[in-house]
Amino acid sequence: MSDELLFYRDGDGGISTARVDDQGTFTGLKDGKVNAGWTHIVLTNRNLLFYHQGNGGIATARIDDQGTFTGLKNGKVNAGWTHIVPTNGNLLFYHQGNGGISTARIDDQGTFTGLKDGKVNTGWSRIVPTNRNLLFYHQGNGGISTARIDDQGTFTGLKDGKVNTGWTHIVPTNGNLLFYHQGNGGISTARIDDQGTFTGLKDGKVNTGWSRIVPTNRNLLFYHQGNGGISTARIDDQGTFTGLKNGKVNAGWTHITPA
Repeated sequence: MSDELLFYRDGDGGISTARVDDQGTFTGLKDGKVNAGWTHIVLTNRNLLFYHQGNGGIATARIDDQGTFTGLKNGKVNAGWTHIVPTNGNLLFYHQGNGGISTARIDDQGTFTGLKDGKVNTGWSRIVPTNRNLLFYHQGNGGISTARIDDQGTFTGLKDGKVNTGWTHIVPTNGNLLFYHQGNGGISTARIDDQGTFTGLKDGKVNTGWSRIVPTNRNLLFYHQGNGGISTARIDDQGTFTGLKNGKVNAGWTHITPA
């Protein structure tokens, strides 16, 4: 997982880069500006994909170890994708309304190549990469499904199941998953093995109201969009949650992604 983070504000295109070290200390790096209006930003193979859901526009970029942002290439794909998820060096595009999926790859130079198209169930609320698999989660009914996308972009479903409803965030970290409920602060950790089997680990509680939770290095960054509050934490191999440090950055960031 990358040490660097990209903060982006979709209203004016403002960006800021930062780093969280092994002890959970946050260090700001550089500020800048890119196009406004991007709806999705995803890290894949050390590059970033920016996507505009309304018009299908895409742009690729890279952030170096010093936090410097470099734009790479621009292009266009289908509009309307609701989820874009990195997995095994590829990307999965998913349309929540019609179940359509498409896989793609971005190379080291930032070139976008489409791979395969298909269809899965509609209505998934969250899709999260974990180890070499994907977890699909339905917030309304608690349904889950695991799947894998191979190097050629082929999608294979693995196993189905059910967990608690209402989770607002699901985040991969250190081979495990963190489930978080923004309204009540509940957390739960879990693991998905290579065969796609889901195993719950531990439950707990943290502060309510976090807007974004982002994996970085071996830690997690929690961010509150309204007041700029941040908190870092770690989840170990057994799924135990340990809080690290608290602080404050600018409020109003709409996207935070590993970079």
